[in-house]
Amino acid sequence: SGTSSASPALGGLATLLISAAKQEGLPVDPTAVVHSLRLSARPIADTPFVDQGYGLPNISRAWAIYRSLI
Repeated sequence: SGTSSASPALGGLATLLISAAKQEGLPVDPTAVVHSLRLSARPIADTPFVDQGYGLPNISRAWAIYRSLI
């Protein structure tokens, strides 16, 4: 639980975004990848921010956000 499981999961999601950007011929922007994942997250009800961070990321939503940021 915690950062021990969240870090590899978010690393995998970031990799998917970078791979999709490369496949579509879009530039890879690390800052946009981070913002996309954060903005795509859905907060977990009744859980303080300190315990959940930005919430649960949504890869489809993150991809749409990334494309709009680039």
